[in-house]
Amino acid sequence: MNASKETSLEERVAHLEKQLSTKEKKSPTDQKSNHIILIICTQDLDQVLPALVIATNAATLGIKVTIFFTIWGINVIKKKRILAKKSFTEKLLSILTPRSNKHLPMSNLNLFGIGPMLLKHMLKEHKIPSLDELLELCRELDIRFTACELTMNLFGITEKELLEHAKCTGVTSIISEAATANCTLFI
Repeated sequence: MNASKETSLEERVAHLEKQLSTKEKKSPTDQKSNHIILIICTQDLDQVLPALVIATNAATLGIKVTIFFTIWGINVIKKKRILAKKSFTEKLLSILTPRSNKHLPMSNLNLFGIGPMLLKHMLKEHKIPSLDELLELCRELDIRFTACELTMNLFGITEKELLEHAKCTGVTSIISEAATANCTLFI
């Protein structure tokens, strides 16, 4: 419809309202669920802690949260190291990475392990939840932990090495889930 001089103002407003109502019905947010996906690809304690704070706060607001742990992020949900039945390169990589989430480094000021100890002390001093407390809170809040199947295969990590509530999933599954989520954060 052209906005010509012959068209009345009322007709133009009605036409615009009709277009707007059609666009509102087709809005992609109408099809999305109340869901957030966090993709964690880092093992750095100073980056993982804020991600878990975001996840737990979202869950307390009633938002469904899924966290996908991939590449180095898989170490966040690693409870122990198992070397049996691994190839030489898988064993080497396992030895060179944190043996569990109790030994995560920091992205800055790691200082041969002093930085994470200092950060943990500061968290306790300020009554801020530790990594263990946040991981437990995630479990209590039904935050879904998914471990990247490709990363697990590449690094030779088994489900026995991961936290009990972490489930292995493929990239295609997380992409499908992210397509209907309200928000996807990459950390």
